[in-house]
Amino acid sequence: MSSARARTRAHPRAAGGNRGGCSNSLDAYDQSNQETDQRSYEARIQSNYEGEFNFMLGAFHMDAETFNEYWVIATGLDYFALVFPEVPRALGGLGLPGQALVAPSYVNRTNAYELESNAVFGEAYFQLNDELKLTAGIRYTVDRKDIDDVQYLYNQYNLNGATTFVTVPFGFNDTIPNAPARRDDEEWKEATGRVVLDWSPDLAMTDSTLLYASYSRGYKGGGFNPPFDPALFPNTAQTFDPEYINAFELGTKNILLDGTLQANLSAFFYDYEGLQVSK
Repeated sequence: MSSARARTRAHPRAAGGNRGGCSNSLDAYDQSNQETDQRSYEARIQSNYEGEFNFMLGAFHMDAETFNEYWVIATGLDYFALVFPEVPRALGGLGLPGQALVAPSYVNRTNAYELESNAVFGEAYFQLNDELKLTAGIRYTVDRKDIDDVQYLYNQYNLNGATTFVTVPFGFNDTIPNAPARRDDEEWKEATGRVVLDWSPDLAMTDSTLLYASYSRGYKGGGFNPPFDPALFPNTAQTFDPEYINAFELGTKNILLDGTLQANLSAFFYDYEGLQVSK
C-alpha cells in the first residue's frame, strides 16, 4: 500500500507600514510632527565719543536642533505595495510573485538636524563734516549644518526566498537596506559688509533732509534638500549652495511743513547669485 503526500509552499511576503485601524474603503490622511529648540546670543560694544570717529563691535552665536517627520498614510498606497509586485510585467507590474514593497506609507523623517552659526562683526562711523557721514561695516560668518534623515516609500527588500518581517524603529535608518538614509554635514564661511554715505544738507524748502547712497553684500547659508532615493533621481543634488546678494540703494528722507509731512523716496537694485527657491 502506498500513498502520495502533496507538498505546497506559500509565497514569502514582506510589507511594512503604519497600523492605525481598519477601514472598508479608501482612506488617507497626512500627519506632521516637529520639535525645535533654538538658542541665540548676541553681544555688542558701541562707542559714543564726541569726536569724528565712533565704532561698534559685536559677536553672534546661534544653535538649533530640529526633529521632524511627515507621514502620508493611505489604504491606496498599501494596496499598491502589496499587489503591484505580483502583477506580471506584461501588464505593467514587477512580475515578482510572492514579494511586496516595504514601507508603503510615505515617511519623510528628519531624525536630527543641527545648525550652528557664529559671526563677528563691526562698523566704523566717520563724521567727515557737519553734513557728511560715512559708515563702513564688515561681518564674518561661519555656518555649520548636520543632518540625519531618511525617506521611506515603496522601498524594495531582497527576500532571498524567506518570509521576512521588517520593522523600522525611530531614529535608525539602516533597517531597510535600500532606503535612502543620509547622514551628512556641511560648512560655509563668508565675509559680507556694507558702505553707506549720508548727506544731510540744510535746505530752505524742508525742515530736515537726508540723502543717502549705500552698497551691501548679503549672504544666506546653503542647506540640504529633502531626502530622496538617488536611484530614482540620479541628477538631483542633495545639497544647495549659499545665496548671495549685492544690493545698491539711493534714497532721500524729508520732513516738511513744520513736521506735518514726511516724504521719503528710494530706488534700489538687487543682484542675486544662487537665489534659493522652494519648489
